[in-house]
Amino acid sequence: MTTAYPEYALDGYELDVLDYLLKPIAFKRFLKAVLKAKEYLESGRTEVPAPSFLFVRCEKKIEKIDFGDILFIESAGNYVFIHLPEKKIMAYLTLKSIAEQLPAEEFIRIHQSFLVALAKIDRIENNMIWVHNRQLPIGRSHREPLAQCIERYILKRGVKSVAAF
Repeated sequence: MTTAYPEYALDGYELDVLDYLLKPIAFKRFLKAVLKAKEYLESGRTEVPAPSFLFVRCEKKIEKIDFGDILFIESAGNYVFIHLPEKKIMAYLTLKSIAEQLPAEEFIRIHQSFLVALAKIDRIENNMIWVHNRQLPIGRSHREPLAQCIERYILKRGVKSVAAF
């Protein structure tokens, strides 16, 4: 995709574009995109590799957020607060729409108002999860899916058994 408008970068990635070129396009950058497309076509892949980040609009700008930096996401109506280690970003999105952009094997909904990065969970106790010194509630209907998700997550990393909670 090529454009003179950087604010459309988010739309391009939501459409699974292979690359995004901002005009005026330098030859070196164009060549990089062409080589990327050539490699993609020669590999025989039918899907664009999943990104490890997302773009969100907030405060009249677009922020790139790496999935690995996200601690948890909190819903506030039609807005979400994306909690990162050093800051909190407010974006005009619903929890459902941002959940669709995140890798399902790395993030889980634990409550009507919270999505959590599994790798960032410090501990689970009773009906609460601790993430980066924040205590978050586990919704009743989310308890069993959370337990199953954590078990898959741990087993995938080579641990042989997981104690139930």
